[in-house]
Amino acid sequence: MRLRQLVIGPLAASALLLSALHADTRPAAPPDKREAKTDCAALKPGDLNRTILVAGKSREYRLHVPPAGAGAPRPLVIVLHGGAGSGPNVQGFSQMDPVSDAKGFIVAYPSGPRGLVGGTWNAVDCCGLAMEKGSNDLEFISALIDEAVKTGCVDPKRVYATGISNGGMFAYHLACDLSDKIAAIAPISGALTDPTCAPERPVSVLIYHGTADKNVPWKGGGDFKGAGARHPFPSVDEDLHAWLKIDRCTDEHHGLYQKGDTTCVVYDHCAEGTAVGLCTIEGGGHTWPGGKPVMTWYLGKTTKDISNEVMWNFFAEHPIR
Repeated sequence: MRLRQLVIGPLAASALLLSALHADTRPAAPPDKREAKTDCAALKPGDLNRTILVAGKSREYRLHVPPAGAGAPRPLVIVLHGGAGSGPNVQGFSQMDPVSDAKGFIVAYPSGPRGLVGGTWNAVDCCGLAMEKGSNDLEFISALIDEAVKTGCVDPKRVYATGISNGGMFAYHLACDLSDKIAAIAPISGALTDPTCAPERPVSVLIYHGTADKNVPWKGGGDFKGAGARHPFPSVDEDLHAWLKIDRCTDEHHGLYQKGDTTCVVYDHCAEGTAVGLCTIEGGGHTWPGGKPVMTWYLGKTTKDISNEVMWNFFAEHPIR
C-alpha cells in the first residue's frame, strides 16, 4: 500500500483532529433502505441515517430534517467533510443544524469513501484515496439529490453545497460538473482542483478563506503532496477570478458583510442572476467560520465574527433560475 493512500499530511491531520475532537455521537435513526415515498411525510424531523446504492456500492449519508417548513418542498444544503472526516463529524463542528432548524432547510451530511484514517472526496486533482481510486463521488451526490427530490420534500431548484478543505474542493467539483442540480456553493478553506472546470450553467459561489490558513494557503501552493493532491493549490485570488470568468461577471462589486475580522464582498452582475463572493477572514485558519474551535495551536483561529446564516442568506438569494 502506498503511503499516500493514508492521506497523512497537514490537510488530513487537521481533519483527523477535527474528527477526533468533534465526532458526533448523537443517536440517529437506523439506515433506511426502503424505497423513498412520494410525499414529504417520508422524512420525519430529526437525524436520519440513509444508505444508497451507487454502482453496486453502498454509500452513506445523514439527513438533518428540521421541524420548520414541513409539508412543502424545502431547500437542501449538502455539507461536505474534509479529508479523514465523515458526515457525522462535520455535522458536529460546522454548527449548520441550528440554522437549518431556524430557517427550515434540510441538511445532508454525506461520507466519502473511507481509507485507514477516514473519508476523502475525489475532487479531480485531490485528495488521497478517493482521487487515486477514481471514486464515483459525483454520481453519489447526484443520486443523493435525486432521492431527496423524490421524497417530495426537496425543491430541485434550491440545492446547495458547502464543505471544508477537501470538502470545499469537492464542492467546487460539484459546481463544475453537476451544475444542472447545484444552484450555489460555499467552499471553505478549499481550492479549485478541477483544471477543466466548465459548468453547463453559471453557478453562484461564495468563497470563505482565512488569510493565515497554513494547510490550503491563501496565496496557493502549500504541502499539496502531503495532502494527497497532484498539483500545488491555486491561490484564493486565482479561484475568485476563475469563477468571475465562468459566471461572466462584470467588475462591479460591493460589500456583502463586515464584522470584526471578516469582510465579504460580492460581484452580483453575473450571467443568469448568479453572483460570486469572497469572505476574507483576517488571520483566520483552516477552520469553519462560526463553527466549534479546535486545536487553535495547529489549525489556527476560528472566527466568531460570521455565522452560517450569512451563507444561508446567500444561498437563499441564488436558486436555479
